[in-house]
Amino acid sequence: MATLSEALAIAIEHHQNGRLQAAEQIYRKILAVEPNHAETHLHLGHALREQGNQAEAIACYRQALRCKPDYAEAHANLGGAAEEAGDLRGAEDFFRAAVRHDPRFVFAHYKLAELLGGKLPECDLAAQRRLLEDTGLTDAQRIPLHFGLALVMDGRGEYAAAAAHLERANALQLAEWQTRGQSYDAPRHEFLVAETMAACTPEFFQRVRGFGLESELPVFVVGLPRSGTTLIEQILASHSRVFGAGEIKLVPDSMAALGAQDREPFECLRRLDRETTRRQAARHLERLRELSPAALRIVDKMPDNYLFLGLLAALFPRAKFIHCRRDLRDVAVSCWMTRFREIRWANDPQHIASRFRAYQRLMEHWRKVLPAPLLEIDYEETVSDLEGVARRLVAWCGLEWEPQCLEFHRTKRPVRTVTAVQVRQPVFRTSVQRWKHYEAELGPLFVLLNSFA
Repeated sequence: MATLSEALAIAIEHHQNGRLQAAEQIYRKILAVEPNHAETHLHLGHALREQGNQAEAIACYRQALRCKPDYAEAHANLGGAAEEAGDLRGAEDFFRAAVRHDPRFVFAHYKLAELLGGKLPECDLAAQRRLLEDTGLTDAQRIPLHFGLALVMDGRGEYAAAAAHLERANALQLAEWQTRGQSYDAPRHEFLVAETMAACTPEFFQRVRGFGLESELPVFVVGLPRSGTTLIEQILASHSRVFGAGEIKLVPDSMAALGAQDREPFECLRRLDRETTRRQAARHLERLRELSPAALRIVDKMPDNYLFLGLLAALFPRAKFIHCRRDLRDVAVSCWMTRFREIRWANDPQHIASRFRAYQRLMEHWRKVLPAPLLEIDYEETVSDLEGVARRLVAWCGLEWEPQCLEFHRTKRPVRTVTAVQVRQPVFRTSVQRWKHYEAELGPLFVLLNSFA
């Protein structure tokens, strides 16, 4: 029989590999035997939170604190949950509690910097700088500190200092991906995009016409990360008949169910038949309905779903497709400044350029061949004409206008993206042409992006 530590290690491995339900089962078995094991309560909370069960996740974090009141990580995760729910003051209190219990807990320091930006008090800034000088820190621990300090410097208008921290943060993160054997494979991605385009031809869409389900329930908001997808979802989710599901993984799951784990995605598309299409569409709708039984529209805002628009148009020919666009230079800067957990191409300007070039090629292809209408929304227009864009979005979804869509920053719903803080604020224009502050550091990348914009 496995020991507690062995069982927990197995559960964490399941968790890290995306097998959340399997991990959850083991966590619960451990707690049935050891109900006061704080670390297991914490990990169970993570698994539940990633499955969208926010309330039970928070209960797990609180139970972890009851078992271990000085557990800094539990305080920090309660802070993260508060941030997602829009309780920014509560989030700050939890992050500060985490730092009090463990002054060397870099994640909590980073979250304070991310939350407060240029308004971070001098005493906190000094503490983070001292911690960065600690020779006992690993490179992995230095990464969030550099990203956090960059956000603070950027918020204060000290762009050269911000850039210095960003260059160090991204170099360390790039080395970390390489150490893990998880470096971004740009040629591989470009190959998949090219083959997807070759598979999704007008002839393909003619062949699969009528295969899918005529449901208008799904709304897919796609685009590059940091292109405004969260803002568009928040506007729509402020409507009484719309549920914002966030960045859910239903579409990659649907692709995997076609056999994409064993074959290339484009081969699965070529083999698509009526029975398989209807079965996957029905399962997809069933899982959406589990999230919100009563909504007329459910928004899936996973940005990378632009890669799967061919499949989605086959599954749901009457779904609402929305493509978010933004000046590629601003997207590049925003990605370069963001500490992503899973995105591996954002730390290297060459990788950014390669990814953006492939994205541009694929979106141009979809504009030519996709049989479903595609609404394209520019971030810059949203900032300058919020009401006009919001009305167009609501009408596109076939709904009556509701004024609260303009008060999106007041909408109380969990937002689990790196823009959780920004969407709790009214639209501001300072994020337009932000790239100009970093032209000295990223000038060659900007020139390259302009060449294929």
